[in-house]
Amino acid sequence: MKVLTIDTSDHTVVGVVDAPEQGLKGGFSVVARMESADSRHHAETLTPMVQDVMAQARVTKPEAIVAGTGPAAFTGLRAGLVTARVLARGWGIPLYGVSSLEAMVLGAVMDGFAQPGERVYPVIDARRKELYVLAGVVEPSTGNLSVQVPASVVKPEVVESMRRRDPGLLVAPRQDIAPLTADATIVKAEPQALVGRAWQLLDLKDQGVDVDLGTEPQYLRRPDVQESGKAQPQGTGYKVA
Repeated sequence: MKVLTIDTSDHTVVGVVDAPEQGLKGGFSVVARMESADSRHHAETLTPMVQDVMAQARVTKPEAIVAGTGPAAFTGLRAGLVTARVLARGWGIPLYGVSSLEAMVLGAVMDGFAQPGERVYPVIDARRKELYVLAGVVEPSTGNLSVQVPASVVKPEVVESMRRRDPGLLVAPRQDIAPLTADATIVKAEPQALVGRAWQLLDLKDQGVDVDLGTEPQYLRRPDVQESGKAQPQGTGYKVA
């Protein structure tokens, strides 16, 4: 089955994945993929990108959509998720939302940068000299992702403290986010990882596990400017013991 993916947690990445039907074993093949390096004009670039990848994949209507829910900045994330919702409603197909950070953990293993059982720390630019971070492990026995530390917004030095206490691979969608990401392994919320994570969660749901596949955006804090016109305070984030 053909699945359209949309992620605007950093750069806009849109793809079409040839995936096994949910519940069946098999790989995930990226049929078409496009990326825009513009991380501030998602709304303007997104629709043409969707049209282009669909044309490249020779697909007129996908059978499902998987969208990254962030965490990310308000405007870009909203553009991606609103587009995914409108398309899913118009086509009458299922829409699944998955954490972009969780997809990055799975992607690090799928691409061979990390081994099953190895802790991975994906980070996304949170602006204001902060990072969104999560810690996750792909379990060797099941291949499922286990979140060790939930997503939070922190200063870069907190990420360093987390890795000193519990070593693991640092991954980022680009290397110019913060000083510490200059040595990070480049991993994005790629189409195959988004679909892979969605299929994992659907399998768990079928087993009776309470999982979230909704498309509520993960902002982790309110937009920078509120009705009062005042900027929001910096996030406190994860506390290092």
